[in-house]
Order: sequence, then structure tokens, then C-alpha cells
Amino acid sequence: MFGLGLGELLLIGVVALLVVGPEHIPPLMRDIGRFVGQMRRAADDLRRAFVLEADRMDEEDRLRKLKARREQADAARKEAEAQTGGLAQPAPEVAAGAPADAQTGGLAQPAPDDSEVPPGMTPEEWASYPKHIRDRVLAQRRARDSDDT
Repeated sequence: MFGLGLGELLLIGVVALLVVGPEHIPPLMRDIGRFVGQMRRAADDLRRAFVLEADRMDEEDRLRKLKARREQADAARKEAEAQTGGLAQPAPEVAAGAPADAQTGGLAQPAPDDSEVPPGMTPEEWASYPKHIRDRVLAQRRARDSDDT
């Protein structure tokens, strides 16, 4: 503690005994103990305040990043809805880093016949859409065609 050895502490104690007197040593030590306790509590409070402020700033940063990611996801969803005519559905759960064909269970998707491909799309573009979206578009087209007849 402060680089003081036992000899130096004894010397300080003897000098304090001579200067203050033996009758004033116990109240003085009590006051010094209270003062040290108050300083420790103040230091702990200050340390706690710094940690809370750092946590708050970190939380705000994470919230800002989360909002940005949510906005990107909303924009991507709206773009997908616009491209599919409002037919976008949430994608099925796929593990991170899974191959692109994980949505089909690892099975190759059959090539769509030309009657299924919507006008203005190539068969490759149509095959790139998830199966649940293609099925929904085809079901709506069949329902519309049956209503026309």
C-alpha cells in the first residue's frame, strides 16, 4: 500500500501518537476510516456511472444498427413484393451458410415448362424464385384463368 513497509507505518504511528496524543487516537482513526469508506463509495459510484453510460451508449449503437437492418429488410421485402406483384412471403428458416438449394431439401428443382413461366421472365429467372412463391403465382393464375372462362 503506497510502497510503505512495516517500519515506515510504525514510524508514522509513533509520530501520530506524539503529535495527537493517546486520548485522541481512537476518534481520529474512526474519522480516517469513515473518510476512506466515503472515498471508496464515491469511487465505486463513479465507476458504476461510467459503466452504465458505456452500456447505454453500446445499447443505443446496437439499436441504431438493428433499426438500419430492419429498414434494409423492409426495403428488400417491398422490392420483392413489387417484383412478384405483392406475393412475397417470408422465406422458410434456412441455417446460416447453408447452400442455396437448402430450401428444397437439397433436391434439384425441376425446370419449369414454358407454360408456367410468366411473360417477361426467362425460365432461369422463374426457377430462381422459391417454390412457395412460384406455387402461389401459378395458383392465382389458374384461379384467374378459370374465372375468365
